[in-house]
Amino acid sequence: MGHIHGAPIVWQGPNNRTWLYIMGEGDRLKAFPFEGGKFNIPAVKQGSWIQPVLHNVSACQAQANHGMWMPGGLLGVSSNGTTPGTGIVWALLPANGDANSCRGVKGMLIAVNAEDVTKELWRSQGHDAGASDTKDSFGLLARFNPPMIANGKVFLGTAGDAEPLQRYGGPRPAPGPANFYLAVYGLK
Repeated sequence: MGHIHGAPIVWQGPNNRTWLYIMGEGDRLKAFPFEGGKFNIPAVKQGSWIQPVLHNVSACQAQANHGMWMPGGLLGVSSNGTTPGTGIVWALLPANGDANSCRGVKGMLIAVNAEDVTKELWRSQGHDAGASDTKDSFGLLARFNPPMIANGKVFLGTAGDAEPLQRYGGPRPAPGPANFYLAVYGLK
């Protein structure tokens, strides 16, 4: 597991079962059950989404921490109490590069079943290696801002709509990203 930049989250699901979720940089979402007064490490479940190989992102190939996919997953959870089948873990991720070293990294929001993290329910970006844009894309990743869930909606801060992917430390693009906004997903 890589460094952890987002807080782990805990959910009490059906049958009085408690889970801890965490997603380090360059790693899969992990779910640890709480059993017998402690987290059962050997019983960990892993999500199916794997971050693409960073060398496929040419603008980020020369990074010292090449391959890290920082900041990893920033997590939130929603459910209808402990009702079976209603738990969702929301993971906000960098979609096309290392957001610690590169500007212009697109964000991606993924929803997975909280009772079985191997089952992806939805994602904001395409399923291809480049995480192509879809009608649900929200633009640039705002680092270290986990998704907020309230009243059936997921709220995400963005870092603008678009900017060329490039290394930090170089000249700031002119103009910078525009159209900063709060993306809202949920029931209409």
